[in-house]
Amino acid sequence: MLLMFYGCADDSKDSSNINNSSITSESDNSSSSGGDEIINPDDNSGNSGNNDEVTNPDENEGNTGIEVTNPDENEGNTGSEVTNPDENEGNSGSEVTNPDENEGNTDSGVTNPDENTGSTGSSDDISSLPNIPPLEAETQRYIILNANGGTGGYDGYAYKIMDINNKTNIPLNTFTNNGYEFLGWSENKDAVDPKYLDGDLYAVTGNVILYAVWGKSEEVVTVTIDFTDAKNIGMPNKFSYRKGSSAVLPELAAFKSGLIPVGYTKTLNSMQADYLPGDIFSDEADTTLYIAFSDGRCLDCKGQTIWVKGVNVDENSWVNKYGYAGQTVRWEANKSNWFDIYQFQYNMCWAATASNLLLWWHSQNKKYIDAYNPELNSKFEYHYDSRGRFAFSYLFDNEFRQYWENVGGQQNAGLIWFLVGQNDRGGGGYFKDVFKGKVMTKTIDNLNKVTFNYYMTDALKHNKGISFGILNPGSHAITGWGAKYDEEGFIEEIYTSNSQTESDIADIDGGGPGGLDRDKVYYKNNNVDYPTLNGNTVPLMSLYTFSLGQEYWEEYFKERGITIE
Repeated sequence: MLLMFYGCADDSKDSSNINNSSITSESDNSSSSGGDEIINPDDNSGNSGNNDEVTNPDENEGNTGIEVTNPDENEGNTGSEVTNPDENEGNSGSEVTNPDENEGNTDSGVTNPDENTGSTGSSDDISSLPNIPPLEAETQRYIILNANGGTGGYDGYAYKIMDINNKTNIPLNTFTNNGYEFLGWSENKDAVDPKYLDGDLYAVTGNVILYAVWGKSEEVVTVTIDFTDAKNIGMPNKFSYRKGSSAVLPELAAFKSGLIPVGYTKTLNSMQADYLPGDIFSDEADTTLYIAFSDGRCLDCKGQTIWVKGVNVDENSWVNKYGYAGQTVRWEANKSNWFDIYQFQYNMCWAATASNLLLWWHSQNKKYIDAYNPELNSKFEYHYDSRGRFAFSYLFDNEFRQYWENVGGQQNAGLIWFLVGQNDRGGGGYFKDVFKGKVMTKTIDNLNKVTFNYYMTDALKHNKGISFGILNPGSHAITGWGAKYDEEGFIEEIYTSNSQTESDIADIDGGGPGGLDRDKVYYKNNNVDYPTLNGNTVPLMSLYTFSLGQEYWEEYFKERGITIE
């Protein structure tokens, strides 16, 4: 897929003065040592965004801008995908489960791909099977699926060839067994409970035989997934578990034109999910679940304004901008918690945006940073000039400008560098002991009305920092601080800071620092447009999120016997 790099064109200037954005492939970002979950809606229209692993990017049909993450696209990153950070805060059992985190839990069918290290099955069994082509490369290995008493496939078996040390989805079961229901897979032929569920991710470490695990029909609960008015593009049609036990709800891979799959429901055509992928499901009788599809609206946000966590804005403090249309508010130290660094003439709007987000991140994580290394607090210094016109920060002036070139870039790459470092670049890495190997950022490309509303609302509800990429007709990065919803539950205004502009409030009576903009959102031909200084509108192309990572802070200090109050 492609990454947008932000050249930070000035939208108040004539287009002849705008630096065009640099477009590069995702592999060009492979030197990052952190993990950025990169989402390209064009890759797969069936993934709901709750899924942090591969669905099937080749199954693209009628693209509606739905999230899919392909971990193979992040080669070179030392970060590996985990349960969406911050989304588990106070939300027990209601978020996506990461198979790697469920070590040792096999009773309920929870999968941990990394537990298969060293299990290679029997090479004699594999070599004796007919109809299996030879491996074409030294790096390839067989995954053999054995019906284990069932029928189907090639006389009771199927296969998949994969490169070693990669993760792949186990092919969906096609075997049947009269009087029995399929429960999952195990490397143990005599297993009573499965180690892997249908379609789970599997880490390929060598040749392996996975045996089907069966349960007598009268001794299991079977859940049928009904795809009425929707298309299944790579997920199980049903799953079963033993009575008195449970199962993990599969990741979503379903398509419905113009909508986004958000979870499971027991009510046909419901737009709200009763259960999410990764939830533990334990009904005691056979039942049917439907896929809940959403048009992006937030039904419980109608008429509300929702701010990024910690941002404090008095609704009565808005004033008209000086010289431009729109409104703004004054910034107050130790209260506002939104930030607006000025990039001056540097081609580094992405770095200014990353610096804004890091300042917010510091304001919400200060108690952890104080316990980790209080000397790092000095890196988060922020101030305006005497007139309140220009905002400065140590981060932008002494970190990004020192270690990065004055060229277009991408804010999530800057965030990852600051937290965990980058192999081929100096500086950064100030919190690598805490966040190395953790995914703290997410990128949603090719925004439309559905995905913009869904993912921005999701970020706001899960206490994430937000930024945008806009097409200008060059490219530019801005920071998001909140949203106002209309009476239907769609976002009608967003609150942003723009590093291109000096304070819009400095010349107003009373003066003072400012820079938070109140901008109307325009939905045009399925695009989401943002107003420029000259009165035109330009598309919001991408949405970026940045997690607080507080569960990782807690994990870090807990391992060291430290309690943070």
